[in-house]
Amino acid sequence: YKASLGVGWGRVGSVAYFFLHYAVLVAYIAQGGLNVNELLPIGNFVGFGQVVFAGGIAGSIYWMKPSIVEKINSVLVGGVFITFLAITSIGARTADMNALF
Repeated sequence: YKASLGVGWGRVGSVAYFFLHYAVLVAYIAQGGLNVNELLPIGNFVGFGQVVFAGGIAGSIYWMKPSIVEKINSVLVGGVFITFLAITSIGARTADMNALF
């Protein structure tokens, strides 16, 4: 960031980048924990599902071979790309392009 934005704006960009990814991580753990609670109604403790979800994901990543993690990551990145294309194509059909100009 420093080369493009300078020191001050580089720090702002770094903080924004950190916050964005932290927010996404919190959202995934929260929703994943709710899904675990729905599937496995074992404990009524607050945060039980979130701990099981985060522990399961972290443990599986830790014990998998790096090549398998890379393949799974590639599939997930492909899913994000396909989802982006789908959302963009749906939005493009309903957008009023004349309002842009």
